[in-house]
Amino acid sequence: MYEEVPEGVSFPKSIDDIQTLVKQANREGFNVTARSAGTSLAGQTTGGGVIMDVSRFMNRILEIDADSKTAHVQPGVIRDTLNREAAKSQLLFGPDTATTNRCMVGGMIGNNSSGSFSIKYLTTREHTLEVEAILSDGTKAVFKPLTSNELEAKKKLDNLEGHIYRSMLKLLERNKELIEKSYPHKDIIRRNTGYALDKMLEMQTFTPNGRKFNLCELLCGSEGTLAMTASAKLDLSQLDKHKLVIVPQFES
Repeated sequence: MYEEVPEGVSFPKSIDDIQTLVKQANREGFNVTARSAGTSLAGQTTGGGVIMDVSRFMNRILEIDADSKTAHVQPGVIRDTLNREAAKSQLLFGPDTATTNRCMVGGMIGNNSSGSFSIKYLTTREHTLEVEAILSDGTKAVFKPLTSNELEAKKKLDNLEGHIYRSMLKLLERNKELIEKSYPHKDIIRRNTGYALDKMLEMQTFTPNGRKFNLCELLCGSEGTLAMTASAKLDLSQLDKHKLVIVPQFES
């Protein structure tokens, strides 16, 4: 069995705690690995530095808005817990992993989780509207859909967030043809082949009538390597009124 003993474990209670930890890591030179439920199968939430476990304290549902069909949650919220609350408004968060009774939103974003109903609900990426994130220098940024004017304003920021936007746009423009040629076909729903650069090319900056530019789609599936999720705004779906099980039989 794979095992790695960390130097320490942190249980942040707030966004300020995450920022303090990341800034300390920068000063002292240790790495931080984000962890929620730890249900992934490839050891993504193990590491030799400090494990930042959000499951103990950052597990609140901050808001469910039935009118906009959205939920604002902390990363330690269990998927089934969210859906029990959402069901009161006839809503649900669609992605349904096999570990749905214990997996948490932070990990679902990191893994871009899907599940057995992915044909209908697709993946976590399609349901993540905004992410309040802590960057590698300990500063906070909110990634969400941006209009052209808002994107231009982000590019002018004289900080790490501004650098991220400028660098990402240059990277995408410079490698557009290579990305389109090399990435899996768009019809393949359940895939995590590195960072979702191909998804970024579907946005308005590169595709007429595309989606608004939103770095949330890049964070989904990035396994916590780009930023720490402090909270997320999720898109909810209408709860089905009826469920039906069909058992087909075939001659063999």
